[in-house]
Parts: sequence; structure tokens; C-alpha cells
Amino acid sequence: MNIKISLPKEINHKGLFIFGILFYLVSPLVVIQTTIFDDLPGINGWKENKLNDENLFLYIFLVVALVFFFILGSNLAYKFTNLHFTTKRELGSKSSKLIFIITTVFVLFFIYQLKGNAFQGGAGISLNEDDRLQGILSTAGLLVFYLHFAIDQSRTMKFAFLILFIITAVFLLGLGGRMYVIIPAVAYFMRAYNRTALNKKPLWPYFFIPILGALAASILGAIRIGEKMDKIAYFLFAEPIFTSYSAFSYVNQNVIPFFNVPYNFFVSLFNFIPSLIWPGKAETLFGLAGDWARYDNPLGALSVFVSIYADFGIIFGCLFIFFFGAFYGSLHKAFKKGKMNKNLYYCFCAVLPFCFFRDPIGIPLKIFITSFGIIPFILQLIRQSLKK
Repeated sequence: MNIKISLPKEINHKGLFIFGILFYLVSPLVVIQTTIFDDLPGINGWKENKLNDENLFLYIFLVVALVFFFILGSNLAYKFTNLHFTTKRELGSKSSKLIFIITTVFVLFFIYQLKGNAFQGGAGISLNEDDRLQGILSTAGLLVFYLHFAIDQSRTMKFAFLILFIITAVFLLGLGGRMYVIIPAVAYFMRAYNRTALNKKPLWPYFFIPILGALAASILGAIRIGEKMDKIAYFLFAEPIFTSYSAFSYVNQNVIPFFNVPYNFFVSLFNFIPSLIWPGKAETLFGLAGDWARYDNPLGALSVFVSIYADFGIIFGCLFIFFFGAFYGSLHKAFKKGKMNKNLYYCFCAVLPFCFFRDPIGIPLKIFITSFGIIPFILQLIRQSLKK
């Protein structure tokens, strides 16, 4: 019997969202039923949050609801909306060079400020000033990526921004900041895959790239803490396992409301204000959000399950994910109609499979508003003021 496996002809927001669901919300349910990782770091404590039958059914139902309303919103928006993005995202020679000089000085200044923590991983970052500086540098790294990836300009300046991005990415990796490097990697992969599919070239090489990347990251994780190579699978699934810590403990410790006023979401909207302008932002926002849910997240990651259902409640949470899907559906239609820079769509999509599912909701919102929203608008103002 011959089994023919065909790869999708396009990677889009719906595929990336479903990947995030399977990786972050479903795979921990499978792992927790096994003994494959027992006695490895953190696993025994995580298993104490195992869901009973009633909570397991509720959890699965609410995960399915996320998929249903995201796809529904996306499909309806694709069918009935008609966004017009007529302004071309481009920079002339003069404006491109000016922005490159300003950005380079900005990035190098914060690299210099954090030089004492270089290549020490997250352990070298304190929870106050250094953490704030890393956040600023991470945002700057995404800005440099956007300028290289999504802005039309001369090949020379595109290459210059690429070199600056690589320098920033390597330094952020040395600080333990993986997510702000993974987001650009997803966008690059998505664009290359879709271009290859459009040109009707073989797609199989792209099947192995994510596998090799995941294996390489797992091997590096094993080497870093001195584990044997037979524990590679542990490092591959450690990310969703420990992100699910918050989701499982939340379901076990709370009665999930049908409706809730999303105070934490409203407070997180202020997160787009740069830490450079508001130095005490993190402490202030944390105090405003207050104790909005009971859950455990000893390693810091916060499952999207908690971000949505604990803050919005079930009904409002489903409405939120519906409009979130509609936002992506509208962008996808604009991308398909050629009215919006395709690379901007890829930038938004790159946030979906990882950052959206494991970071507090304010972080992806900050990326949307600042790196891919306000900044493109400011660039257009600069270009128009310089006229070239």
C-alpha cells in the first residue's frame, strides 16, 4: 500500500494557529499521560497539576472553541471584508540611510549597556534595570528585522539592515532572548516556503528545516545542562510542557467565568509605551493588573489559555479570539489581492505559532502596535518629509 503525503501549498495564519494549538495546548495532554520524562527536571512538580476527568473535558472543549472561533472569524472576514492598503512600504535613498544611522546608534548603545551580561543566558539578567534594557533591545531587534524584511529600498541598504539584525539577534540569543529571534525566523521560512510553492518547485526541503532546527535547539539544551543525548525529546517538549503549567493549574484552581471584565487586557494595552519613555512601566502595570487569577507558572511562561479565559471569561474569550481571527483573515485577503505588502502579513503571522501561545497577551499586542503598526506609519512620515 502506497501512502502519498502532500505538503500544503501555502503556509498561512490558520496553519500557524493550529500548530500553536497542537504544540502548546494539546501535546502536554499526551506527555502527561506517559512516564517518558519522569524524574527529569521539573516534570514531577508539573504532573501534580494533572487534570481530572471533569476538568480534562472542560479543557479540551475550550481548546476546541479557540480553534473554532479563530477559523470562523478568519473565514468570515476573508469573505466579507475588503481592506485597501494602497500606501507602498518603501524608503528612498536619503531616508533609508538616515534611519539606518539612527537605528544603528540606538542598537549599539543598548548592546554596550548590556555588554556585562553578554552570552550568559537569562541568568545574567537582573529583574530590574537589565531586564528593562533587554526589553528595549528586543523591540529594537524586531524593528531592524522589519526594516530589512518588509521595507522596499535599495539592495545595499537591505543588506546593511540584515547585518545589523544578525548582530542584534546573536547578542539577544546570548542574553537568552530566543523569542525575538524565532519570530523573524518564522517570517523568513514562511516567505521562502510560499514562494517555492508558488513557483511549483519541490517543497520537501522545507519539511526537514523545522525538524533540524528543533533537534539543534534540543541538543544545545542538553549540552548546556550536561544531560545525555537520549534526553533530546525532553528539551523538544519542555517549552509546551512548562507553558501548560499555568493552564493546568488554572483549570484546577479556579471556576472559569462565563463573562469577565478583562482588566489585565486593558492594562496590557499600555505595554506598547516604550520602556525607554516609561522606566517603571513593568512595576506599574503589574500593580494595576492585580491578582486576576490563581495559577502556577514557576518558569514564567503564561499559556494563552489563561490569558484569554481567565481574563475575558468563556463568552468574551471566544468573542476575542473570533475578532482576532477576523483581523488575520482581513490581512490575508489584502495579501491575496495584492493590496498589502506580503511581507507585512508574514510579520504578523510570525508572532502566532510561539509568542502568542506562551507570552502574556500584552507582549504580542505590543509587537503588533509598535513594531508592525506605529513604526511603519512613522517611516512613511519620514519618507514624505524628506521627499526621497
